[in-house]
Amino acid sequence: MKKKEGRRKLVEIFDSLEAENVRVSADEEPPEPEGPPLPRREDISLDPVQHYLREIGRVRLLTPKEEIDLARRIEKGDAAVRERMIQANLRLVVYIAKYYVGRSYGLSFLDLIQEGNMGLFKAVERYNWRRGVRFPTYARWWIRQAVTQAIRRQAPDVNPVISKYTQARERLMREKGREPVPEEVAESLDVDLDDVQLMAELLEESEESHVPEEPYEDSGFMPLLPMDRRALTGHLMEILHELTPREQEILSLRFGLADDEPRTLEEIGKRFGLTRERVRQIENRALEKIRKLEKAKILEEF
Repeated sequence: MKKKEGRRKLVEIFDSLEAENVRVSADEEPPEPEGPPLPRREDISLDPVQHYLREIGRVRLLTPKEEIDLARRIEKGDAAVRERMIQANLRLVVYIAKYYVGRSYGLSFLDLIQEGNMGLFKAVERYNWRRGVRFPTYARWWIRQAVTQAIRRQAPDVNPVISKYTQARERLMREKGREPVPEEVAESLDVDLDDVQLMAELLEESEESHVPEEPYEDSGFMPLLPMDRRALTGHLMEILHELTPREQEILSLRFGLADDEPRTLEEIGKRFGLTRERVRQIENRALEKIRKLEKAKILEEF
């Protein structure tokens, strides 16, 4: 009941802000040019959360060029610019923190925001603009790590929760012969999908004792969070069943779905006795089939 009440209150707050054209989202692209400043409404009974959201919602987001410019100046020790980078990304913290409302073992929405802000501060200090990754994409990783670590510190009985999740997941893997999607685990445990996703993150937190120093990849793309990686693999395996056996195996090898080791076209070709070009054709045909599937739309979330 408390969870539903907390979420209902949060929805009401965001609805009221949207009615005033104050946006709180994780958009990485700059908004349309702003008009005249929004009028301030004096209200001595204004909820602290609502007041905070209204204030940060007035800060303009940064363009990619501005992010690089600020990052360069931060490297030179410009404290004022550092503050500008932080202020422009506070909405991202709120966007991530609200996901955990009602599932945070007693931490309030403001507590979650505060923890997320600590992750944002760390991201500002460590951001390397030369890697070609947008700052919000990089910061998102640090923010979510900070929030989930805070939840884990607060949780009184994390180990039983993790054990329950792990047992259900492994049982489903044996039954289905693939990684189960979060929805299947939730149904098996008779809990909300949000609870399953939190269990997955807490499991990863228990397996890793520290945050990697540089969450970059050589390709310039951010690695998926543990929860996202498991969910994505599960959804992909489910979608692959719509393909022919050979298409399934080629895509599985190409993207390393079974062992996290993607194969090259040449390696796959040797395995099947096909040319690189033929493997490419089969891969493209399979991907085109997937794009047309209704259930494939869920992949857009990743």
